[in-house]
Amino acid sequence: MQINGVELEYNYCEVETNRKMHEAIDAVIEDTTKTTGSPEHIADDMCIICTSAKNAFDHIFGEGTGNKVCGEKNDLTVCVDALAELVDEMKQQRKKLDEAVKRFNNMLSEPEDDVVEET
Repeated sequence: MQINGVELEYNYCEVETNRKMHEAIDAVIEDTTKTTGSPEHIADDMCIICTSAKNAFDHIFGEGTGNKVCGEKNDLTVCVDALAELVDEMKQQRKKLDEAVKRFNNMLSEPEDDVVEET
Protein backbone atom coordinates (compact mmCIF):
# COMPACT_ATOMS: atom_id res chain seq x y z
CA MET A 1 0.00 0.00 0.00
CA GLN A 2 1.06 3.57 -0.50
CA ILE A 3 0.27 6.55 1.73
CA ASN A 4 1.44 10.05 0.81
CA GLY A 5 3.88 8.61 -1.71
CA VAL A 6 5.49 6.23 0.80
CA GLU A 7 5.31 2.53 -0.04
CA LEU A 8 4.39 0.46 3.02
CA GLU A 9 4.34 -3.31 3.31
CA TYR A 10 1.15 -4.02 5.23
CA ASN A 11 -0.41 -7.43 5.73
CA TYR A 12 -3.10 -7.51 8.39
CA CYS A 13 -3.29 -11.31 8.06
CA GLU A 14 0.30 -11.65 9.26
CA VAL A 15 0.48 -12.15 13.04
CA GLU A 16 3.15 -9.58 13.94
CA THR A 17 1.63 -6.82 11.79
CA ASN A 18 -1.81 -7.57 13.20
CA ARG A 19 -0.50 -7.36 16.76
CA LYS A 20 1.39 -4.12 16.11
CA MET A 21 -1.66 -2.57 14.42
CA HIS A 22 -3.88 -3.26 17.42
CA GLU A 23 -1.23 -1.99 19.84
CA ALA A 24 -0.89 1.19 17.77
CA ILE A 25 -4.64 1.78 17.67
CA ASP A 26 -4.87 1.27 21.44
CA ALA A 27 -2.06 3.81 21.92
CA VAL A 28 -3.79 6.35 19.66
CA ILE A 29 -7.02 5.93 21.62
CA GLU A 30 -5.12 6.36 24.88
CA ASP A 31 -3.33 9.46 23.58
CA THR A 32 -6.55 11.13 22.46
CA THR A 33 -7.80 11.01 26.05
CA LYS A 34 -5.09 13.58 26.76
CA THR A 35 -6.67 16.15 24.45
CA THR A 36 -8.79 18.86 26.03
CA GLY A 37 -11.02 19.87 23.13
CA SER A 38 -10.89 23.47 24.27
CA PRO A 39 -10.18 26.26 21.76
CA GLU A 40 -7.48 27.65 24.05
CA HIS A 41 -5.50 24.40 23.76
CA ILE A 42 -6.17 23.46 20.13
CA ALA A 43 -2.48 23.65 19.18
CA ASP A 44 -1.57 21.30 22.02
CA ASP A 45 -4.35 18.91 21.02
CA MET A 46 -3.16 18.99 17.39
CA CYS A 47 0.37 18.16 18.53
CA ILE A 48 -0.88 15.22 20.62
CA ILE A 49 -2.90 13.82 17.71
CA CYS A 50 -0.10 14.26 15.15
CA THR A 51 2.51 12.76 17.44
CA SER A 52 0.23 9.82 18.16
CA ALA A 53 -0.41 9.19 14.45
CA LYS A 54 3.32 9.32 13.68
CA ASN A 55 4.08 7.01 16.61
CA ALA A 56 1.52 4.54 15.26
CA PHE A 57 3.30 4.40 11.90
CA ASP A 58 6.66 4.04 13.66
CA HIS A 59 5.35 1.18 15.79
CA ILE A 60 3.89 -0.73 12.86
CA PHE A 61 6.46 -0.02 10.13
CA GLY A 62 9.63 1.01 11.94
CA GLU A 63 11.24 4.11 13.37
CA GLY A 64 11.07 7.16 11.11
CA THR A 65 8.07 5.99 9.10
CA GLY A 66 5.74 8.45 10.82
CA ASN A 67 7.76 11.43 9.61
CA LYS A 68 8.12 9.94 6.13
CA VAL A 69 4.37 9.43 5.80
CA CYS A 70 3.11 12.50 7.69
CA GLY A 71 5.98 14.92 7.18
CA GLU A 72 8.27 16.60 9.68
CA LYS A 73 5.71 19.23 10.63
CA ASN A 74 2.56 18.50 12.58
CA ASP A 75 -0.16 19.13 10.00
CA LEU A 76 -3.34 17.73 11.52
CA THR A 77 -5.10 17.02 8.23
CA VAL A 78 -2.08 15.19 6.80
CA CYS A 79 -1.67 13.06 9.94
CA VAL A 80 -5.36 12.25 10.31
CA ASP A 81 -5.78 11.49 6.60
CA ALA A 82 -2.74 9.16 6.66
CA LEU A 83 -4.00 7.32 9.71
CA ALA A 84 -7.48 7.08 8.16
CA GLU A 85 -5.99 5.49 5.01
CA LEU A 86 -4.19 2.92 7.15
CA VAL A 87 -7.35 2.12 9.12
CA ASP A 88 -9.34 1.81 5.88
CA GLU A 89 -6.75 -0.67 4.55
CA MET A 90 -6.93 -2.60 7.82
CA LYS A 91 -10.71 -2.84 7.48
CA GLN A 92 -10.41 -4.15 3.91
CA GLN A 93 -7.82 -6.72 4.91
CA ARG A 94 -9.86 -7.67 7.98
CA LYS A 95 -12.60 -8.82 5.61
CA LYS A 96 -10.11 -11.20 3.97
CA LEU A 97 -8.98 -12.42 7.38
CA ASP A 98 -12.56 -13.01 8.50
CA GLU A 99 -13.26 -14.95 5.29
CA ALA A 100 -10.18 -17.11 5.81
CA VAL A 101 -11.19 -17.86 9.41
CA LYS A 102 -14.70 -18.73 8.26
CA ARG A 103 -13.35 -21.07 5.56
CA PHE A 104 -11.08 -22.71 8.11
CA ASN A 105 -13.90 -23.19 10.60
CA ASN A 106 -16.20 -24.58 7.89
CA MET A 107 -13.49 -26.93 6.75
CA LEU A 108 -13.15 -28.33 10.25
CA SER A 109 -16.86 -28.60 10.84
CA GLU A 110 -17.74 -30.44 7.62
CA PRO A 111 -19.29 -33.86 8.22
CA GLU A 112 -17.04 -36.84 8.05
CA ASP A 113 -19.29 -38.41 5.38
CA ASP A 114 -16.78 -37.20 2.81
CA VAL A 115 -14.08 -39.41 4.30
CA VAL A 116 -13.88 -42.83 2.69
CA GLU A 117 -12.92 -45.54 5.13
CA GLU A 118 -10.88 -48.47 3.96
CA THR A 119 -12.16 -51.92 4.92
